[in-house]
Amino acid sequence: MFSFLHLSDIHMPTSETETRHGVSPYQRLEQLIDSIDKLEYPPSFAIITGDLSNDGTIEGYKLVKRHTERLNEMGMRTMLAMGNNDDRESYRRVFQAAPSREQIYYIEEYRELQIIVLDSLHTGFHGGRFDGEQLDWLSEELKSDPERPTIIAFHHPVGKSPHKALDGRLFDESQRDEFYRLVSKCNLLAFLYGHLHHNQVTTECGILHIQAGSMQVQLNISEKEFWLANVSSYNQVIYRDGMLFVKTITMPYDGRVIEKNPIKVLINRLGRVHSGSQERNP
Repeated sequence: MFSFLHLSDIHMPTSETETRHGVSPYQRLEQLIDSIDKLEYPPSFAIITGDLSNDGTIEGYKLVKRHTERLNEMGMRTMLAMGNNDDRESYRRVFQAAPSREQIYYIEEYRELQIIVLDSLHTGFHGGRFDGEQLDWLSEELKSDPERPTIIAFHHPVGKSPHKALDGRLFDESQRDEFYRLVSKCNLLAFLYGHLHHNQVTTECGILHIQAGSMQVQLNISEKEFWLANVSSYNQVIYRDGMLFVKTITMPYDGRVIEKNPIKVLINRLGRVHSGSQERNP
């Protein structure tokens, strides 16, 4: 048995003191790392599923790297995925990621578990898709050891949302069937992703979908409105005998409502996956 952390949507600004929605993403992540030794199950590694930086700047990635180095010093390797607010070139310059291909995707291993990190950043759009040769690469990798327990991590929700208004605004639906077909050939335990700033665990096509909340603010959605709350959360995932158990951990903030608007405001911000330039920041 072992456990790992699943974080998402850090939205790191360009300085330690800079705030977004009145909160400091740098301090939030710092507080989380300070509290790791209080967790019931000591984590072995961490996965952060995108929106590492708020605006894709070198300065923001340097602050993220400062935190990942702390995790490394604690014996936890960190696996990072690209989100819609990220910039691949800036990320590569700070983290020295291999420039052999445009998208940033790779495989890591921990004991018998295989972790595949994909890149769903669709440049210029809020919604995600897998551009380039990722799906061909994924197909070949999964064929090499189809019985090995596998999780696949990326930023954008590939599964359905309970909110019908979000259909077609989170991920390129034309890729969904092919993606599910590819992963059906392996021992897939779960998808891990973020993007929507709230926790959600569901099953679709027989696959566990684990969505992490944000380390910044929480997005709440109803049929008529949405609101952002001063809440920060992440998931701790426990692996035992080929099964995953998800614990959502909420950081102790006041829960005040930071922003509240009609649902159409959120829909306008999200745009559609294929319709023009879309706003980068939710």
